[in-house]
Amino acid sequence: MSDQDSRDEHPVLRDSQDQSQDPDTRDDDLAALDAFCDQVDFQDVGFSEWQEANTSLDILLTEAVSLEEARCGGDRTVHFSRTISRLDSQNRLRHRTREKVSLTFSWPPGITCPYQIVFEDKGDQRGKAHGRVIIKLLLKK
Repeated sequence: MSDQDSRDEHPVLRDSQDQSQDPDTRDDDLAALDAFCDQVDFQDVGFSEWQEANTSLDILLTEAVSLEEARCGGDRTVHFSRTISRLDSQNRLRHRTREKVSLTFSWPPGITCPYQIVFEDKGDQRGKAHGRVIIKLLLKK
């Protein structure tokens, strides 16, 4: 790949104060930036609001299966890590660790995707509370 190809692949947005830039190129850059911003959705959420909304102990995993696997059924093993939080008698965090987990699952023939498999009590743990592992099977594109 030549240096020119590399520059074409990764365009550089220039500072709008750069007067040496051609006005048409600057307008193209601003239009590209506007188009990108139109595609991105941001939430204005404070940390405490985010924390309340993200307290689930569930772990969501997605796996892509082929049309043949969906038609014939199959099995698979996933590897992930979960958080184990030990609490003291006042329900305050005493110790937090990560645990590696391997989980083997199967699905019957003739599923339609998305297909969901749920394992109770295999997700993150906080004290005596246990989350679920939810495996969502999606069709490979």
